[in-house]
Amino acid sequence: MAASLDILGIKLLKNFYWSYVKLSLFSLFIEMSMDRLSTLSQNQRMLTKKYFLFILLYTFNCNLAFAEIRPVDNFNISQYLGKWYEIARLDHWFESDMIQVSANYSMLNDGVIKVTNQGLKKPGKPKVANGKARFVGKKDQGHLKVSFFWPFSTPYIIFELDDNYQFAYVTSDSKSYLWFLARTPCVSQKLKDDFEEKTNSLGFDISGLIYVEQICNPSDENIKIKKVDFR
Repeated sequence: MAASLDILGIKLLKNFYWSYVKLSLFSLFIEMSMDRLSTLSQNQRMLTKKYFLFILLYTFNCNLAFAEIRPVDNFNISQYLGKWYEIARLDHWFESDMIQVSANYSMLNDGVIKVTNQGLKKPGKPKVANGKARFVGKKDQGHLKVSFFWPFSTPYIIFELDDNYQFAYVTSDSKSYLWFLARTPCVSQKLKDDFEEKTNSLGFDISGLIYVEQICNPSDENIKIKKVDFR
């Protein structure tokens, strides 16, 4: 128990350190932007300040993984690469009204993972976000950080994964973030029920869970799986 607390303390110090670094960079960015802000209208300045405040608050987030949510061990990034479909999510502004959402992961030459998220913004406007992911610690743990806007990044924690890398449960730095990913655009009701049961038992508020509209093949919707062995 004492060893676990020591490890948690080290992680806290490390997260606070990087938050300080990011805050320093962000403060420099604001200082350099002040001259430009003076040329904006009052409404534009207000919107810009709100955006800065959001980034500032996000920067102070310690990116802590909650104690009961642990990233999977024996993780193999090579098996995880490729295309994943978003089956369900807890909704947030950056995915609001998004349908047919998918994510593609590929390895770059420098060992960094390229992330391409795409989908349709209702009523059908394509939307693409490109980012990069890196491992937070050991490369055999499903714990990464993803950045879509340097120098800011967010944790990407894979806490459930079947042995065949067909289904994954993913969260971030709080239980308000939750995704159910699969290799096919649609899955059986049994898998949806298993997802809800597991995440509910871990304390996620799934009352706001959204099942993403996808284009399904009939064979996908009727997948028969007697048991899914998660790590």
